[in-house]
Order: sequence, then C-alpha cells, then structure tokens
Amino acid sequence: MWIGCLKFTAYEAEGVYKHASNSPLLSWGYLLLSVRGLSTLLGIIEVTLAALIALKPIAPKLSIFGSLGAIARFLTSLTLVFTTPGVWQKDYGFLRFPRPPGRFLIKDVVLLAAARVTQVASSLR
Repeated sequence: MWIGCLKFTAYEAEGVYKHASNSPLLSWGYLLLSVRGLSTLLGIIEVTLAALIALKPIAPKLSIFGSLGAIARFLTSLTLVFTTPGVWQKDYGFLRFPRPPGRFLIKDVVLLAAARVTQVASSLR
C-alpha cells in the first residue's frame, strides 16, 4: 500500500514518467492524463488492490480479485525492464543484475510472487 501511496507525490510521478513513457502498455496514458494524473491513477489502482487483498479474512473472493489485479499490475510493471532505456548494459548481457534505472523493478518480482501467494491462499478459503 505504501508504494501505491507514493504515486501521489510529484517526485514519484516524475520517476514513473521516466519509465512508463517508453512503455507501449503505459505511455498512451500520457495522451489522456498529465504526468501527475497518470501517477495518481496508478496510485489509486495500487491502493485499491492492496485494500482488496487485505480483506482476505472477511471477504476472500474480493481478496482473490485484488490479488489477480496485483498480478496484472506487477506483470505490466516488469515489462518496463524491456522498454526503459539504460536498464541493461550491453557488455553485461541480459541475465545480469540491471543497472540503476531498472533496479527498482526487482521489488516487483517479489511483489508478484506475494500476490500469487495471496491469490492461492484466498482461493483455498
């Protein structure tokens, strides 16, 4: 939820723009919204998904929906590894640890796995 709340700040909005503006999945959003506007929309989505996941004890079906949404969100975010300039250094090859522009994306691998775990756990209830 904290990461979603950061999307409401100007600093984070600029950071999102640096990466999302090169993405075919996200760049179209800047045709409809400002830099802050798209970041705010992403923040609303992320906070909403986190809240839905947190409802697991009382509403497991809503938690499943939140988990599936989070999985989609993190998969979308991970595509930025391929579209953000400067993430991979040619001399290092593809499977090396990414350069600073892409290191922030590593957290999305962990969050993707966590979303899958919460989706499975909610499905078992």
